[in-house]
Amino acid sequence: MKKIFALATLTLLFISVGFAQTLVGIKAGGSITNITLNQQYKNLLNVSAQNRIGYQLGLFAQRAISENIFMRTELAYSVKGYKSHDKLTNREGRVGFNYISLPLLLGYQLNPSFSAFLGPEIAALGPVHAGSGGRRNRLDIISNYEKLDLGLSGGIMYTLAPKLGLDLRYTYGLSKILITDLTDAQGNRTGQANQKNNKALSLSVNYYLRGRV
Repeated sequence: MKKIFALATLTLLFISVGFAQTLVGIKAGGSITNITLNQQYKNLLNVSAQNRIGYQLGLFAQRAISENIFMRTELAYSVKGYKSHDKLTNREGRVGFNYISLPLLLGYQLNPSFSAFLGPEIAALGPVHAGSGGRRNRLDIISNYEKLDLGLSGGIMYTLAPKLGLDLRYTYGLSKILITDLTDAQGNRTGQANQKNNKALSLSVNYYLRGRV
């Protein structure tokens, strides 16, 4: 995670300091998140994954490449995860993944108010928490979770005022999050249970600290 954080910080500094016309700002917002459980995982624990509420906050630097095309780099802290529903007991729990993420986005200015963007996102996993019945515990099996999550983000931005805007995006994770090998009584591998595909639909407020009047 330290390497990802250092790389993201250097990238933001390079863009914001190296180019005078760079827009620099902060962002914060909420999200609806979920993951994919394969059938073996569902059968193993008798659970299903449902949407939960997450959030994100961070910094961004945005530089115009041409009249309509721009590049945007972000360094964000985000909470993703899902609600788990136990089919046997009918109980619900919550699992939260804490990420430091680095989206690298290429955007196109549709008109003075609207723009669209698309690009990869790499995220480094921090603490993982699970809770049920009002209790929240940190999971001590962090070593079983994949440390990096590669995803793809796309969305639109709308300018509300010279220094204020909205950002609506969908991020789809391409990586497996948790992999568990299944074996029979003799120790033979019979399959694999996994969690994969972090999914987040997020709405954020952008506040421009520099670059817009």
